[in-house]
Amino acid sequence: MPRPAATIILVQDGVDDIQVYLMRRSSRSGAFAGNYVFPGGTISKPDQDWGLWKDYLDMGLEEIS
Repeated sequence: MPRPAATIILVQDGVDDIQVYLMRRSSRSGAFAGNYVFPGGTISKPDQDWGLWKDYLDMGLEEIS
């Protein structure tokens, strides 16, 4: 059954190019072991709290909607 999930893609300007943040999965992982992936996963209840994310956004909630 589908469940809410999210992936985060972090990108920044580098000296000569853009930089993209990836994570390497554990070699003991049951799925995609050792692969590089974007961070993300199941959305937990605390992840949905606007107060948690507001300090990390460049714009207000009214500009996002």
